[in-house]
Amino acid sequence: MINYPYPTNFLNPVPGYPVEVACRFLENSEHYDDESLVKGIFQAVSVFTYYTGNLSCNDATGNTDKLGANAGWNFQSCTEMVMPMCSDGVHDMFFPAPWNVTLFVEGCRRAYGVTTDVNKIVTTYGGRDIKAASNIIFSNGDMGFLSSVSDSLVALLGEGGSHHYDLRASHPNDTDSVRFVRAMEKKYIRLWLGQNDREAQH
Repeated sequence: MINYPYPTNFLNPVPGYPVEVACRFLENSEHYDDESLVKGIFQAVSVFTYYTGNLSCNDATGNTDKLGANAGWNFQSCTEMVMPMCSDGVHDMFFPAPWNVTLFVEGCRRAYGVTTDVNKIVTTYGGRDIKAASNIIFSNGDMGFLSSVSDSLVALLGEGGSHHYDLRASHPNDTDSVRFVRAMEKKYIRLWLGQNDREAQH
């Protein structure tokens, strides 16, 4: 999510392209003994939890959200974007963590006093019937899987892109690809706003 080409600190201080930096500690790990592998994993995790080296404790289990973004995201997921996430430990590499809609809705009610509409995103955006929507830009990094559906459902691919990279402020180390994506986003938004203005005048 924060694999940008320049250092950032909005979650934790990390170097530019922190995923690549972390992966360097595990290169050729198939040849590591157990102790070397654990050390490599520790060093890789430390890129995110202890990059500056100025903490008295490298607490990899602590709350790294200094800005309260998780609280905002949790509220938004309760009120606008219910996104079930679960794992079973069989079909993935994670410990079993089932998702239960009843428990989720009750947790939202207790935490925020809201009644969660689990289908809100489907009724708002059309669910799988995406062709019924218009004026949406899907921007993806290299691993993106979306393609343009129509002139008003546009998919843009940002080479070397990370989650919401195109929405960040410009930076001298931005890639040419993200600069292009931002220019295209502006172009389409101006086009659509102009169409709406013309339609409103008639």
